[in-house]
Amino acid sequence: MATPATEPIHKGRSRIVALASGGGWDDDEDVRFSGSSKHIDTGFLKRERAAPLWEDPALMTPEALNDIFAPDEKENIMLLRSMWTASCIFRLDGILVDSLDIQARIWETIAESISAPPPALSQVSRALHYSPEVAVHKVFDWTEDAEEAHRIAQIFDEVAIEEFEREAERGTLTALPGSVELMADMLESEIPSSVLSNLPLEVMEMVLEKIGVKDLVECVETYDDRLKTESQLLLNACLEMERPPRHACFFDFSAEGIDTAHENDMRCVALDGLYYQELEINQCDAKLNRLTDWTLPRFRQLLERYPFDEQFLTITAVAANRQPIKRRTAVSTFDEFRYEKNKDGKLVPTESYLAMEQKRVEQRERRLKHGRGPPAEGKSKFLSRGRGDEEDE
Repeated sequence: MATPATEPIHKGRSRIVALASGGGWDDDEDVRFSGSSKHIDTGFLKRERAAPLWEDPALMTPEALNDIFAPDEKENIMLLRSMWTASCIFRLDGILVDSLDIQARIWETIAESISAPPPALSQVSRALHYSPEVAVHKVFDWTEDAEEAHRIAQIFDEVAIEEFEREAERGTLTALPGSVELMADMLESEIPSSVLSNLPLEVMEMVLEKIGVKDLVECVETYDDRLKTESQLLLNACLEMERPPRHACFFDFSAEGIDTAHENDMRCVALDGLYYQELEINQCDAKLNRLTDWTLPRFRQLLERYPFDEQFLTITAVAANRQPIKRRTAVSTFDEFRYEKNKDGKLVPTESYLAMEQKRVEQRERRLKHGRGPPAEGKSKFLSRGRGDEEDE
């Protein structure tokens, strides 16, 4: 796992620099105050509360992170417009790059070296959700011995470095369509992005650099002595990005990844058609045929389906129960606009209404003349964008 950098990628946004090893903020930097010394920086208070989570991953729960990084009142009011607390987490394999074949070669090389049966492609795909050490006995069922599983995991790291370096030299490591554009859009909107994988850290950084998104990523997550499950990778990404899990969106391709995201109070966007079929990802919150289909308005719409917190619900309820403002108008009802009483006391159309109807008739005639009117019987229901069939000729 990549340790948080002291220099933020996004200009003007602070990063966590308190590490599990006991590190802390720089002695010459006073991060408790921003601007005037009379105003306490709430970001410092949140990072101070998050410090124990770096030392003990067991404390890193969705509830704890949602509470620590919950938006304040000002952020809540502007949340849907600015997306201040939103974040994105991408799976490297299958979302940013098509690397399943490379992963399969790695595990086949390992199986040959330990005289184990070669894995099926479905097993290789499932192994992406586990650390190599866990995948050895839980997915491939090669051994139950912990020391042997650890030794095989070390072989996985060595072979992975060799295979991906070979692919990089060939120039075959390329980003999947739309991935670079999507991450650039998120960066421009000040929505931080994280990437996770079961690959070694140096391999992940090399791949991200080769496909051109390394500078677009806030943090990189992989398995180590501290992070042992995919849930911990997702939560640690939120911790490093200083974002609540309930406002995070995980981009994945499998039903197992969707379940993991939902278990950690996250939304999941599934990319269909690469490794899995449509029926296996029906539980996702949004489905994409390609990453270019994902836009900021669609992200905002996804978060609008779910209440942010009690404070936001209170603000929404007050706005919903507010009585509409009654405004005095010259005409109180539409009927009064259409009809008026004449000298005999009978209702007749008003001049304004007659003028409006005349405009509608003229507009309809123009549309029919240019082939944009209602279709004739048996014709297409779609309006023509050019001249229609001239029936009067």
